[in-house]
Amino acid sequence: MYGDGVCCGTRNTRLRTPNVKHEARGVVRASEHGRTNQHLEACGVDLYLDQQAIDTTTPMGKLVFQLTGAFAEFERTMIRQRIKAGLKRAMAQGVKLGRPKIDSATERKVRNQLAKGVGILKVARSLGIGTGTVQRIAKEVG
Repeated sequence: MYGDGVCCGTRNTRLRTPNVKHEARGVVRASEHGRTNQHLEACGVDLYLDQQAIDTTTPMGKLVFQLTGAFAEFERTMIRQRIKAGLKRAMAQGVKLGRPKIDSATERKVRNQLAKGVGILKVARSLGIGTGTVQRIAKEVG
């Protein structure tokens, strides 16, 4: 059995393909596999998922694994669709998205302190704002 910290998430992360022709691979959950069953089969890799009792060396295990993958993809698509619909509705209602801008008085204070030669970190700490905001203002000043 070959086991390691397996990828998860929505980015293009991949499982490492073992060098051995037929080798079992340990994975924690079915949602954590990064490649399709067909690709794993082409590489000669079989999966055994202990928590879900899925073993892709058997026909029943392959079926359950494919169904689990299909449901996971469906669920992810539904979540993405709901998020897009919510953002569209919020924008139609005039809701401003993103971080709120700092007020002009605070921005003036930042500019004054930067002009005096105070460092970015000290300015940010003294005014209780992020260093990125101070850097942005410093970049605008010139």
